Amino acid sequence: MTCYRGKDLAQLGTSAWPLRPSSIDQMMRCPRKWLEAVTEEGQGTETKKAADTGSMVHAGVVEWDRSQDLARAHAVMAAAVDRYPDGDLDDAIRTFHHYTTDPRFATPPIYAEAAVTLYSPQGVITGTCDQIRRESDGVYYVWDIKTGKEPPDYYLHRHLYQVVAYTMAARQTLSIDARPGGLLCLYQYRRRGADLPSPRSVIQPMDLTLSQCETLMARVWKRLARSEEHTSELQSRFG
Repeated sequence: MTCYRGKDLAQLGTSAWPLRPSSIDQMMRCPRKWLEAVTEEGQGTETKKAADTGSMVHAGVVEWDRSQDLARAHAVMAAAVDRYPDGDLDDAIRTFHHYTTDPRFATPPIYAEAAVTLYSPQGVITGTCDQIRRESDGVYYVWDIKTGKEPPDYYLHRHLYQVVAYTMAARQTLSIDARPGGLLCLYQYRRRGADLPSPRSVIQPMDLTLSQCETLMARVWKRLARSEEHTSELQSRFG
């Protein structure tokens, strides 16, 4: 048994220690680095400042979509400083304000911060969907918010599996016809020359069929099963 911080690494991907959708893309790229990340930092890959600032933006977006009240959203973001002490509140507010003025998001999502879990014989994945929006075709589209400063392609290439995992978990947990929507890259509002209030680059769709999602998830389960090959190195490091 390979243990670290009282947990058996063989339990990764089980109900005792489920996978986080946000960590899956790193697992697919480099299982060894993924294993190091999930044991050392709780399945996170962002810097603390970026993660905390992003969490403040998320908090503001959720409150705005719920209440449509800027003062309440600002209060929620300010209160979040205690939970996210490394974040930049002023920076978060600047990004958040652009979201509130974009007419494409005038209608709140059907689900915001929805807790979802995907149970499979091959493993368990659990996380929180940022947004699920129902379109005129009756389909529910899953969107993940990104607040970092990298170009949209950077996030599309690094979070494909994350959105797919959220989608499949939403279908199972919420019993809805969910499909991948894609990414909402909110920092694109602040790019020089951005066509405000609705820059096209904010919305980064992932045009995937359910069949393609199932194929991608099969790869995830296969990679998870192989990750045990890397636990011996962790055992030697963490004992």
